[in-house]
Amino acid sequence: MPRARQLLLLVVVCLSIGSAALAEPAKPPRPPGKPTIYQPDQQTCQVSTITAAYQRHLAPFADQPEAVKQKLRGMQADITSRTIERCLSQGLLSASDAAQLRRKLGLGKAPAPAPAR
Repeated sequence: MPRARQLLLLVVVCLSIGSAALAEPAKPPRPPGKPTIYQPDQQTCQVSTITAAYQRHLAPFADQPEAVKQKLRGMQADITSRTIERCLSQGLLSASDAAQLRRKLGLGKAPAPAPAR
């Protein structure tokens, strides 16, 4: 009988290993979706709205080290500059308002075009 038990155990182990090998393989992760480019509207393109958004997005990080804040300011400046350019291109912001915003927020010139995908 002990031999029969060993044989039965061996069969059970082999069947379990075999069924695990036949199980469906893990699916690879889905590729990221196409990025959405936000198209601003008249409300978004107001000087006060852009200024408030710029400051509001930096406020939660006021307690971070200066290097982190500098990096975040650079990223926020890029986002804001691109918003200003989109507002200008759609005629929702005047060139004088855009210049005023860039001075007020300490933004450089218009951002370089985004690379084609």
